[in-house]
Amino acid sequence: MTATLESVWSAASLLSAKERGHLAEQLFATVDDTDAEAEDFGLDATTWEKIDRRLDRLDAGTAVLIPGDEGLRRGRAKLAAMHSA
Repeated sequence: MTATLESVWSAASLLSAKERGHLAEQLFATVDDTDAEAEDFGLDATTWEKIDRRLDRLDAGTAVLIPGDEGLRRGRAKLAAMHSA
């Protein structure tokens, strides 16, 4: 992490959750598709294709959505099962 990024991160961590969310939206809006190459995030082409398919389903209104707390519960349960195996 660069010194500038560390400074921004340090300042952002002092913001309220609402302010951080707003900042995240603003930052996300500045990322152009051509800037977001798969290797920039350590994701392979297959993972990006999966993400694109899921976003397409969201845009089309065909995705089955669950509440955030339910998603977290399911994720934690999967992680617990992986660690206990």
